[in-house]
Amino acid sequence: MILIPKDEIISPRLLKLKENLEKTLNEKQIIDEFWKEIEEKGTPIIEHIEKESKYKLVTFLYKENADTDEILLLSGSIGEISHRGIFNRIQGTNIYYKSIFYLNRTRTTYAISRQKADIPLYPPKDFILPVLKGDPLNKKNFTWFEGFTQAVLELPDAPSQPWIEEKDNIPKGTLETLLLKSTKFEKEFSIVTYLPPCNDSFP
Repeated sequence: MILIPKDEIISPRLLKLKENLEKTLNEKQIIDEFWKEIEEKGTPIIEHIEKESKYKLVTFLYKENADTDEILLLSGSIGEISHRGIFNRIQGTNIYYKSIFYLNRTRTTYAISRQKADIPLYPPKDFILPVLKGDPLNKKNFTWFEGFTQAVLELPDAPSQPWIEEKDNIPKGTLETLLLKSTKFEKEFSIVTYLPPCNDSFP
């Protein structure tokens, strides 16, 4: 993994966007067309940079109208809560971005959150981490626990995972979600149980 210096844009797609914004008299149209393209293709943007053949340039995106430094990439690869995850803004737009070089075989999870980067890595017991919503524009999100959602970054050369692929000749089980109400914590917890397919051979 290689971090990009703050405010430096090296993504070819973002450089093209910036060039188009500088030429046009209708910035809103250019920005709207960009977001439409991103929504169709999904995030993050994955690009090949010739001088870094062992890596792919991965650019995470976030849409936000406010001027803020509280948009963070949360990932074990950079530290769960770190100033290194702060997104940069393309001036005059609602486009926030964070570019990182990842090895071609990378598969990892991440989330994008609104929170200050000066929160300690090991917060006090009474600190409640903001609910993670993964990446709204990523087509691969999954719910982890208690409503916490993470997104998957999977580069083209990531090792295959045949064990997670559905196979027609193997019966499918089901997932059952139960709610457990805790009087101690004054909240409900979701408990997900996997039930194997019905089979007369089971006792």
